[in-house]
Amino acid sequence: TLTPGFIARNPTRDTLVAFMQSRYGFIPVYATLRGLLSLAIGDEDAKLFLTSGIQQSSLVGADRDRLRKKIQQMSVTSRAAFFKNVVLHPVDLLRAISESMESATRLGEFRLARRSGGQERRAGILGIVQRATSTHAPASDDETLTRATSAARDVTTDFSRAGEVSRELNRVYAFFNARVQGYLRMAETAKRDPVGTGLNVALLALLSYALWWAHEDDDEYDELPDWEKNAYWHIPVVKGYIKVAKPFEWAFMANLTEASLDHVKKQNPDALRRIRPEEDPKELAFALIPSALTPVLEASFNYDTFRDSPIVKPWDVGLQPDLQKSDWTTDTAVQIGKLMHVSPAKIDHVVFGYGAGFARGVVEHGTDPMLRGLGIAPKANDPAKKWQRVPVAGTFYREGSFDGSSQSLKDFYAAYQQMLDNERSLTRYAKTDVPAGRAFLADTV
Repeated sequence: TLTPGFIARNPTRDTLVAFMQSRYGFIPVYATLRGLLSLAIGDEDAKLFLTSGIQQSSLVGADRDRLRKKIQQMSVTSRAAFFKNVVLHPVDLLRAISESMESATRLGEFRLARRSGGQERRAGILGIVQRATSTHAPASDDETLTRATSAARDVTTDFSRAGEVSRELNRVYAFFNARVQGYLRMAETAKRDPVGTGLNVALLALLSYALWWAHEDDDEYDELPDWEKNAYWHIPVVKGYIKVAKPFEWAFMANLTEASLDHVKKQNPDALRRIRPEEDPKELAFALIPSALTPVLEASFNYDTFRDSPIVKPWDVGLQPDLQKSDWTTDTAVQIGKLMHVSPAKIDHVVFGYGAGFARGVVEHGTDPMLRGLGIAPKANDPAKKWQRVPVAGTFYREGSFDGSSQSLKDFYAAYQQMLDNERSLTRYAKTDVPAGRAFLADTV
């Protein structure tokens, strides 16, 4: 959550979530930018917002240790002391920027609530129409501010809201409570305004249909991995795609639309796997493992649960461990792999599994350039990595290409592995139970 890419991408997703869940006619992008402007100039809306406690509902603000530290820093009055306590501490600075970007969307909703006098409007597009046909002066009475505070906390995920069980499980399973709260807000929004919510969901489905039509004959788009299609809309541009983050749990209808069209129009029987859990005991087992153990266990089993794919690609499994890498493996992991005779691909997976994007940024833009500068690692010469590895730019742009993550390669090796497993089963049946082997063969043909 502290990487430049996440800080830039998160508001684009939050603004769409806010559009779906707003009670006061939230216009995506515009309302977020207006909230960011209010924070920057410190107007009356921002002052009321900052003193309301709303920021404690953000992902960063829900950190109790940071809350205590922030209270201590509130006593700092001089600019020099503020510069020393915040600006000179990179992690704290990134947290402040991340919280400001997340607060922009909440402040956008807070402003709208004040200007409606606390009177709720319809969901989504209907609420925007209502707002355009009625205006109020900003209200500051207690009831309006209470309603505005509640709306701002709920317009995206309220990370401070949790039941006793969810709070404890969240200590073991990362983002467990965030997912629960996301689905809960979906249900509350639909209950409050079923017609408006249905219209908003239809708009998401329509957007996905339009983009699916644009990609209908696009082989490079078909090669994108399923996890990326589920997380982003891809707008085709020259030599690649602009990526637009989908709105968390609300993305289900968008993904259902795309998968259903692939299933019917492209006659792809596996397309619906994108929207339903894999019928695989392995995935269920990993889902029950505490998050603190997941990266190490995934490396042990050579399986990335998020991407639903092997960490070391099938064509590299038989190589010596220090040779198990791809074009995207970091130079730092390659050098450690040589020294320790372990798989560089698995080293990256474990490091990024615990450190996430922050660790990736440190390695790719810190230790890797240092190793290349010292002559320990070869100079980077892969032009395909140019834009996708540039901080922030790579968050919003993806080049169209066929590489080791292509969906067709994944499907091919999955089918190949299934064929080998079936062959071994038939061989064993031939020795132990021929009738059962005939039945198995009939089911698999």
